[in-house]
Amino acid sequence: MHTQGRGNIAALGAITAVCIVMALFADTAIKAGLDADRYSLMESLVERGTSRVEGATFPSIDWVKIDGQFYSGKPPLLSVAGAGVYWAFRAATGWTLKEHPDAFVRMMICIFVILPYLGILWLFWSRFLPPSLPLATKWGLLLVLAAASLLLPYAKTFSNHLLAAFLLLAALLSGIRGRDFAVGLLAGLSAAVDLIPGTCFGLGWVICRIARKSPVRQWALSVAGAALPLGINAALNYATIGSIWPAYLLPNALNYEGSLWITPASPSSDYETFSNYGMALFHFTFGHRGVFVFMPLLPIGISSWVQLLRSGDPQETGLKSTAAATLTAIVGTILLTPKFSLGLAGGAYGPRHIIPVIPIAYAGMPLAWPILKQGVRRILVPAFAVWSGLLAAIGSIEPWTPNTLSVYAPLEVAANVAAKSSSGWSDFSEQIIDHTAWSRDFAYYEIGRTYASAGKPAEAVMAFRRSVTINPNRALAYYHYGTLAGSLGAMKEAATAFQKLVSLEPDNGGGWSNLGLSLLAMGQTDNARSALERGLEINPNSRGALIGMIRISRQQGNTSGTQGFIERLERLEGPGSAEKLAPPPRK
Repeated sequence: MHTQGRGNIAALGAITAVCIVMALFADTAIKAGLDADRYSLMESLVERGTSRVEGATFPSIDWVKIDGQFYSGKPPLLSVAGAGVYWAFRAATGWTLKEHPDAFVRMMICIFVILPYLGILWLFWSRFLPPSLPLATKWGLLLVLAAASLLLPYAKTFSNHLLAAFLLLAALLSGIRGRDFAVGLLAGLSAAVDLIPGTCFGLGWVICRIARKSPVRQWALSVAGAALPLGINAALNYATIGSIWPAYLLPNALNYEGSLWITPASPSSDYETFSNYGMALFHFTFGHRGVFVFMPLLPIGISSWVQLLRSGDPQETGLKSTAAATLTAIVGTILLTPKFSLGLAGGAYGPRHIIPVIPIAYAGMPLAWPILKQGVRRILVPAFAVWSGLLAAIGSIEPWTPNTLSVYAPLEVAANVAAKSSSGWSDFSEQIIDHTAWSRDFAYYEIGRTYASAGKPAEAVMAFRRSVTINPNRALAYYHYGTLAGSLGAMKEAATAFQKLVSLEPDNGGGWSNLGLSLLAMGQTDNARSALERGLEINPNSRGALIGMIRISRQQGNTSGTQGFIERLERLEGPGSAEKLAPPPRK
């Protein structure tokens, strides 16, 4: 017992040291999406006393527009909690987010990411690693979770995923101990923070309780526990955007310029949101970022819970219920992530949306250690741990930078860094892509995004041009190619890109509208009208198409037609927006 106590102290010290290092090296840069969206709401609530985010210091591509006003597109619970921290931070220091963003962001990462990271590792060590395991094995499994999983790359960035992971792991522990209300409460909190995994776990728990004919009191307690945080989250959502549902689940909430997937800022500023491409994202996500490629230990974790489901004694440990709920959460999250996140897998290191289920998947490994076959333990676990560790180390360099991550992943990270840091086109990046990339067209597409984010549109156009030359069927590359070419005034090249885009995806409203704007800039009024009308047919709220139709109507002296389009645009953008976005031609 004395030895175990010393081991716990040593583990807690090591975990704390790791978390301090992560806090010191936290990425405090506020990106255009994800974190900026939440910071916008925090700042607006504290500085301006409103949930509207216009005028925020750090605009976000993830804002949504409802009744002519911009709002955060994220579920509000984490942002409201962060607003409380910001209020205390500002009251104590007198600093604002605008003046001292690094200090505040580091504080937010420490509270909402680093502390949950510490909690995950400590729960894993103290509650899920059996005392009978050899000490070396315990340290090895802890190291696998800490440094060979999705936790490492994202532990230094501000996001909701590690907090959800901690809540789910605590829910799993509560389930094993038979605390039904706590299971529901923690799963409900997790769902409020990260919808898919928390919902899958909670539903799995309730369904299993019903299937086992547990007393109504047991599963009712779980439902009551979940209702509390979910009700609070729904009320906060209604208070901020007027709907109990998250903004990203509202029909067409993201289908306009200024929201998700807005093009890089450019002089033309007419090119609108690229929409209707979920299938394209699905294909390239699973073509290049398959879940089990990045998390090869997941199948072992899943098989461990299957073993526990078959052998657990429900009278003593409750493992059957928790195993079923855990399997539901893991498998459901993997299957539903592409559906409800537009197929977005994450950045440089795989699918960030499955972070919450990683700890509960790994928790099954030590619990099932005695019943796992020797061959699995001795061969697969070490091999997969090394594989995962290498990928995690690569991903931690630039967590949000997308890469193809083939066997040449380190070189592809270097290519992205070279493209971002070079003064012009990076021949170094080109050589790496041409000689190592397993998918050259995809690699050039990603390098193009790197150039665009670095404010180098001419180089980005070169990269996207190469991508579509190698693979003429990559719709996303045509979209970025067209928007950036248009921003540089190369309207013929932009029109050609958008023409190819709509031939690949005939129902892409953004593609048709951008094609119309390109043709209009070239003086092809009749062809432009046809394309713009098609864009409006697909998306009646297409900002770009309405701007284009106003310009055409004014050119042709169609006063009544012009007024109709002006009224439609001003319903979306507010009074006076037509004169600003599509001013009358000079006389």
